[in-house]
Amino acid sequence: MAIGTEVEAHPFDPVASKLAWEQVFKNFYGQTTDKAVVAEEEAKLAKVLDVYEARLKEFKYLAVFKNFYGQTTDKAVVAEEEAKLAKVLDVYEARLKEFKYLAGETFTLTDLHHIPVIQYLLGTLTKKLFTERPRVNEWVAEITKRPASQKILQ
Repeated sequence: MAIGTEVEAHPFDPVASKLAWEQVFKNFYGQTTDKAVVAEEEAKLAKVLDVYEARLKEFKYLAVFKNFYGQTTDKAVVAEEEAKLAKVLDVYEARLKEFKYLAGETFTLTDLHHIPVIQYLLGTLTKKLFTERPRVNEWVAEITKRPASQKILQ
């Protein structure tokens, strides 16, 4: 089920729901899991997660880890990466108008994958990109307050 929302020309497709159907619900109904479908959907999920991670990899290093190691942060590069992140968060803001979580009404791996990076960025000036988007800000609060999230972040 393609939603049609795009993040930098990559369609947002809630593949986690297809994985759940194949690996959980089919078994529940006594049907056989199609391993080819699982492999295909896992590849799609990896692609979705890679888009997000690729956008933040350099930014996370520049905004968080360079300062941690006593190096000077290149503010021009941070500004460039913030602009890229802002575009992604604009798509998320629109998506979160329709659903509580990125992939629908339930918390999924898509949301879980964001928690560590978000936690790093909330400790920087980049926090404003999250807080100035009300639905993104609410989503961040929701996913980071979960008991399992709290254990991960300790």
